Amino acid sequence: MDVLEHIPSSQERSFLSNLADSVLPGSPVIIGMPSVESQAIIPQEKRDVGHINCQSKDQLKQNMKSYFKTVFTFSMNDETLHTGHSLMSHYIIALCVK
Repeated sequence: MDVLEHIPSSQERSFLSNLADSVLPGSPVIIGMPSVESQAIIPQEKRDVGHINCQSKDQLKQNMKSYFKTVFTFSMNDETLHTGHSLMSHYIIALCVK
């Protein structure tokens, strides 16, 4: 959680490949990050400059499918985890299983 958005997109493939190779089959991996859509509503001066690789929920799911057999995606607003409208989500989560 809260790692992938700090990895440059040019290094994402290597990072995810190493991550997927380090877990046993059947092991769960949870990836979470602020959604790219949420970044547009955060004032520039309050944005985390380290968030260089935020993604949409669909983009995150497609990326994870390249490394994991099963991928479930969720959205989160405040403390509510849901599967609803992802364009309004502030945070996205992928539960992946190898």
